[in-house]
Amino acid sequence: MQSTNTFISGFGKHYTNNPDKIGKACYHANFIEIDTIDIEKMLATPQAVNKSDAQWAIFSNLQSRVHAEQRQNGLYSALWCDIDDTSLSIDELTDKLNSIVNGCLFYTYTSRSNTVETPKYRGIIPLSIAVAGGEYELLQAILNDKLSGLNITPDRATERAAQPCYLPNQGECYEYRISNKSNEKLSPKSWNDELNEKRLAKEKQQHQIEQDKQNAIAKRAQCIAGGSSVIDAFNQSHSIELCFSMYGYTKLSGRWLSPLSQSKSPAVTIKDNKWLSHHGSDIDHGVGSLSSDGTCCFGDAFDLAVFYEYQNDRNTALKELGNSLHNSEGVSLNKANQREYMAQNEQMSTIAQFEKIAANAPIFDLTQFSLNGSSKEMESKMLDDKFVLGRMAILGQATAIYAKPNAGKTLMTLWLLIDAIQRDEIEGNKVFYINADDNHKGLVYKLKLAEKHGFHMLAPSYNGFNSNDFLPMLNTIIQQDTASGTVIILDTLKKFTDVMDKKIGSEFGKVVRAFVSNGGTVIMLAHTNKHRDGDGKVIFSGTSDIVDDIDCAYTLDTTSEDPFNKTVTFENFKSRGDVIKEIAYSYSATEGQDYYELLHSIEPVDEARADKLKAQRLIDEKLVKNELIIEAVLELLSEGINSKTELAEGVRKNTGESLKKVHNVLKAHEGHNFLKGDRWHVSKVEKNKHVYLVTHVFDNASTDYKRAKEG
Repeated sequence: MQSTNTFISGFGKHYTNNPDKIGKACYHANFIEIDTIDIEKMLATPQAVNKSDAQWAIFSNLQSRVHAEQRQNGLYSALWCDIDDTSLSIDELTDKLNSIVNGCLFYTYTSRSNTVETPKYRGIIPLSIAVAGGEYELLQAILNDKLSGLNITPDRATERAAQPCYLPNQGECYEYRISNKSNEKLSPKSWNDELNEKRLAKEKQQHQIEQDKQNAIAKRAQCIAGGSSVIDAFNQSHSIELCFSMYGYTKLSGRWLSPLSQSKSPAVTIKDNKWLSHHGSDIDHGVGSLSSDGTCCFGDAFDLAVFYEYQNDRNTALKELGNSLHNSEGVSLNKANQREYMAQNEQMSTIAQFEKIAANAPIFDLTQFSLNGSSKEMESKMLDDKFVLGRMAILGQATAIYAKPNAGKTLMTLWLLIDAIQRDEIEGNKVFYINADDNHKGLVYKLKLAEKHGFHMLAPSYNGFNSNDFLPMLNTIIQQDTASGTVIILDTLKKFTDVMDKKIGSEFGKVVRAFVSNGGTVIMLAHTNKHRDGDGKVIFSGTSDIVDDIDCAYTLDTTSEDPFNKTVTFENFKSRGDVIKEIAYSYSATEGQDYYELLHSIEPVDEARADKLKAQRLIDEKLVKNELIIEAVLELLSEGINSKTELAEGVRKNTGESLKKVHNVLKAHEGHNFLKGDRWHVSKVEKNKHVYLVTHVFDNASTDYKRAKEG
């Protein structure tokens, strides 16, 4: 191992050599280099600045603040500790550190925020030889273990490869000590027994992670064979926790610390196999997707893999995984997609040939297209305004319903369709439900419903039906003039066209429009984006061409959900005709039900209740979005910090969020109504001082009772 006492240093937490920051004040081409002699000078004559401007050191000679780079290539010449939770004096702490290093050289000094009542210290222990990044992290863990064994609580963030140690900085009460009993530096070899134990534990942990990873890969292949997309298969087989362990995240106090973060405050949370990060470093590096207000980023397991394994190149990730994974027919996923694309291109080529023939016609005259004289014939094809699905899809129109997976779009469509047939709004024998998004068991359930209620059920690979032949079939129906009254339901749309390709989507829309113009009806079930818009609403997936060409479009979203009931809301965002703008339904969510029981549990939700559920969902989403800051505020309030200025500054320090966002959250959750998302309120105390107090669940009830009592 290389011997060196030189290590990198900078000023303030934003000081960086990241090329992405070129042109900004925080950017510097190189970190400055210091050594233990500089440290000893600073002990005697410390800086006296705010922490945001204070000098720090990473005890490695590698010019980087990236944890993974330091872990891989850094050479470290010192260990350190950060102790904020202790009642020891500096001399008592020095004695305990001396027992840990067996009389070797070390430095102790107070932090900038140290006071007589709340002592805070840092210690630096020079090493006799430099150690590599991986071994450095193990030695840091051993040091913290030894401190814990002496009933001293260290900050475990020091175990991260690029965690900066803030250097002596004089505050209200500054002291330092240099252990000068010996100039001998600590030899890493003196901790060999502990190192071997840590290595074995690390190897065991890595072995378990690798085993979990291999299990996930096997499960991913099964998902692909079952018809899942690359992204869905990855997310179904890889939990966020597994990805965090694979990519070097650290769990602290119920939250996770990103390997990209340069702070010691964990700011990543997990919910429903999705992650949400408030680390500025994650936002700067482009991990996952950025929130609409730019204050956080979020994503799923696949987003993490794209960033950490494929240099944030989504196309490369999809291509490489698509080549390595195979469907149930043994064909690679990319090859299967290419075949489908070629089939669609063949359809487009046929259309182009007809256009070529038309171009060679002898004399072009627009009168050949005139409709004059055919009004009676066209009137005979007109359909009365009848609804196919509730008050949403009109007979003779093209309608799309967009929803996230498991929102209930198939369930609700079947229920509304059966209801229309039973009310004689439509003829069941003219309805063709093409089920291209189900397994065999699910298909059988729905086929029995079709047989019972007299509509037709079609599925790819059964009775010779092929999704790629859908457009030619529609053209044939149009040419044979049999479209009128025919209702076709596509479940789901992506199995019949490429919703992400503008050209293919546009050609698909033209044929559907021609079918509808001849009296046909098309209802398309489709997916939404995985991310919501700024108002928290779901967004349709794909280009706008499909929506542009159809008559009516709805989103279907879950409004509320508990172990017993689920409420979903249809919301219109494009319409032609007297369709309903918004309507909600509820159905049972109890486990163990079969599909027929689910279907029979559906019932409309009255408008007042639907509005209440929708409002509650917005409240819940706001609470989830602001969870990190809310918990930080409540924690400080429990400690007696209740003035607005101290509260905001304390939250900013503990979470790393901007003061502007902290103030916005304070305002957003201020009030006496706990059920409406209020978590604190402002009260006037002595001398007209305003303080924040916690809002409890019964505060609103107490206020209402008091008002009633006072008349």
